[in-house]
Amino acid sequence: MNYITKKVLQRIDDLEATILSKLKTAKIDSPDSEPTELMTLKEASSFLKLAKSTLYSFSREGRIPAIKKSNRIYFLKTDLMKWLEEGRRKTTIDVHRETKDYLSKTPTPQIK
Repeated sequence: MNYITKKVLQRIDDLEATILSKLKTAKIDSPDSEPTELMTLKEASSFLKLAKSTLYSFSREGRIPAIKKSNRIYFLKTDLMKWLEEGRRKTTIDVHRETKDYLSKTPTPQIK
C-alpha cells in the first residue's frame, strides 16, 4: 500500500472515531432525552426477550440491575440498555482502533 493510501485510510479511521464519540455524547447529554421509564418484570421480560424466570434469577443473583420494592421487582429502561451495551462484542473496527491507540501511546524501541 502506498503512502497516500495509508494516510487516507488513517484519516478515515480518525474521522470515524470522532463521529462515534460525538454520537455517544449527544445521546447522553441530550436535553431532549426521554425520562427514565420504570418497567415491571413482565415489561422488562418482553423488552429483553427473556423469560420472566430468567430475568428474576438474574436480578436475584445481581447479574442485572433491578429495584426491589414491596415484594415486586422493577427495572429502569436506561439501566437495561446499559446492561445490554456492557455485553456488546467488539467489532473489528473497535479492536483496530484500540490497537492503534495503544500502539500510538507505546514508545517504539530504538535498535542500535
